[in-house]
Amino acid sequence: MAGTTVICVLGMHRSGTSLLTRILNLLGVYLGPEERLLAAAADNPKGFWEHSGLVEINEAVLATFGGRFDKPPAFPEDWPGAPELAGLRAQARAVVARDFGGADLWGWKDPRNCLTAPFWQRLLPPMRYVHCLRSPAEAAPSLRAQSRHYGTEFSQEKCVWLWLAYARSAFAHTLGRPHRLVCYEDLMADWPRELRGLAQFLGRLDRAERAEVRSAVGDFVDDGLRHHRGAPGPAGQGGGPRHRALALAQRLYDALRGGEAPAHDVIECTVREAQDVLAPELQRQDREAPQAHAERVRSATRELTALVPPGDTFILADEDRWDTGEMVAGRRRIPFLERDGRYWGKPADGRTAVRELERLRRAGAGFLVVGWPAFWWLECYAELSRHLGARYRCVLKNDDLLVFDLRPGGPGCP
Repeated sequence: MAGTTVICVLGMHRSGTSLLTRILNLLGVYLGPEERLLAAAADNPKGFWEHSGLVEINEAVLATFGGRFDKPPAFPEDWPGAPELAGLRAQARAVVARDFGGADLWGWKDPRNCLTAPFWQRLLPPMRYVHCLRSPAEAAPSLRAQSRHYGTEFSQEKCVWLWLAYARSAFAHTLGRPHRLVCYEDLMADWPRELRGLAQFLGRLDRAERAEVRSAVGDFVDDGLRHHRGAPGPAGQGGGPRHRALALAQRLYDALRGGEAPAHDVIECTVREAQDVLAPELQRQDREAPQAHAERVRSATRELTALVPPGDTFILADEDRWDTGEMVAGRRRIPFLERDGRYWGKPADGRTAVRELERLRRAGAGFLVVGWPAFWWLECYAELSRHLGARYRCVLKNDDLLVFDLRPGGPGCP
């Protein structure tokens, strides 16, 4: 890939990275085949602009070391070269060769890049980084609201902690490398100025002056989708760890936005201080979480067994987080996706989800039960959502469950 320019987009969830990535795309950054991009969803109606294959690899990298996007792992020393990642390195090379091999300027966006950048630095030519940073006073409540949308709920303390973790990691991994910081608030306030700056960073300044590019960017920037704004007055007003940590995070953000560019050790110390303030409360929440989760599962199980007759079979999409056995109160559970009776992970795409659903229905499953950990599937797998809406009736919908009747001639069938 000699002569290729690779753009890695960084930024925590709910920080404007989708908007930024679309602007980069309009400036000429190739994001891969359209069919590989994640579908738009209710919480991101103009699209995520994320390559599904690269997102899956990032998720697998984090999972290898016991982490997730909302629980960054403690990576061991020299982890990008770990033998456990050999298969993922081969998979990543194959995806890049297949989908980006002929592009001279390409890139991808995934908030997890903040955590996994060293993995990609080992595989790809020297990259250029565009980092979208949003005020923690806006990003944290936006992330909390999104978590509710997908059937769980992050505490405000956890959202502030994640803002700190992603910012710290992103700056650490790009130290001394070509890097452009874009603040979401500045992008919304004066997108023509940011458009020119990005074009200059890409070496595509002429594209920023094209009428069709400016028109497309102007149409895409939508202040109506900015649902969370920082409260008036100094951030962190009030007492408690949340407020003190938010004040530290906001102070760091204001310095970065103002162009003061704190030294790396200042960023590290500020983040560490803020996370230490939050640690006792987060530890308390972690201790109480398993009990709350178990009670939620018990409650959801009671509801689904009231709908699914004894002896019947149901499909359960829960990302394997309910920890139920094959039999649930006399009803047989099939994990989704399934291979040889075991959970096989998320569908690769909507077509796969529909195909596997119909295979299991033909094998005798009478209901599809979607638990709250998998609510987002019906947002991101548009073909599955359309298929269910057209063929089967949802017989239960609440904060924990969606249940579809798949039985031949049943009330869910057309």
